[in-house]
Formats: sequence, C-alpha cells, structure tokens
Amino acid sequence: MDWPRQFSFIATIGLHIVDIAEPLFNLIKQMAKSFGNLLHDARRAKKQTLRALAAEVGISAALLSLIEQEKHVPPKEVIVRLAEHLGADSTEWCAAAGQITPDAERKLARLARDEPLYFRKMLDRGTR
Repeated sequence: MDWPRQFSFIATIGLHIVDIAEPLFNLIKQMAKSFGNLLHDARRAKKQTLRALAAEVGISAALLSLIEQEKHVPPKEVIVRLAEHLGADSTEWCAAAGQITPDAERKLARLARDEPLYFRKMLDRGTR
C-alpha cells in the first residue's frame, strides 16, 4: 500500500482522530526528510548542541547523535520530549519515525473499543 492511501485511511476515521490527520498529511509533503533530518534541522535552528539537547531530554549525546544519523529509532516518549523541547509537532515527528503518539494511540484504542464494527470496517478498507 502506498503512503497516500495509508494516510487517506487514517483521515477517514473521522473526528475521533482528526487532530492527527492534518500533521500526517503535512508529513507526506516532507517525505524526503527523514526523522533524523527533521531533528537535526530543528536542533540547529534552535542553536542547540547535541549535549545540551540530550541533557534536556534525558538521553546521552551519543544516543542523540545516533538518532540524528538514523542509526537508532528512539521510543515514542523520547520523540515526544525532543519535539516538545524544540517546539516541533510531536505527531509529525512520531509519524516520520514510524511511531504513533501516545495520545493518538489512546484515541485509536478507545475507537476500537467503543465502535468495533466501524473500526474493523476502517481497517479492512485501509488494507485494500
């Protein structure tokens, strides 16, 4: 399945996750930029060193360097902290790193619990 169809599937879920749809569509426009590039560019724009940012988010500078080089995928909690410290959209960054934000995950779980038939139909539609 291609990226636009996957994001189209997400957008059709409706109001339950509408707050993540727009950032995901924005991400399509930035597909050429990897998560590591997004992080690196944002850090440089804020004029922060690897060591300073790493200390602020509670990871080592070596690990942050590996993340920027796309040699390590951090857990979503670290991605969210990085985005918050750099003033970026954590939903877009999580998607760029192949993750989903904890808030979106809770919304999807609630939708699956409260509307199982609707959710199943949406999943089936998204896998075609």
